[in-house]
Amino acid sequence: MKNLYVFLISAILLFSACEIYPHNTMKDCTSKCLKKSKPEACMEFCRCIHERGEVLDTCLYKYDKAPVEKLN
Repeated sequence: MKNLYVFLISAILLFSACEIYPHNTMKDCTSKCLKKSKPEACMEFCRCIHERGEVLDTCLYKYDKAPVEKLN
């Protein structure tokens, strides 16, 4: 039982450290983009996952390489 708790806590910490998630639907994914430091890259990430069906690692790599966008 202790191992289960360690696993769950580790999983929660790992997922909370990520800046972006694919979510289950395009709508859910894009609804989070305006709150990100890279809203356009976030939208592209959602298209990469949900429309083009690319591999998660590829989409994350592209997102990570995108520059932070300046707020107006």
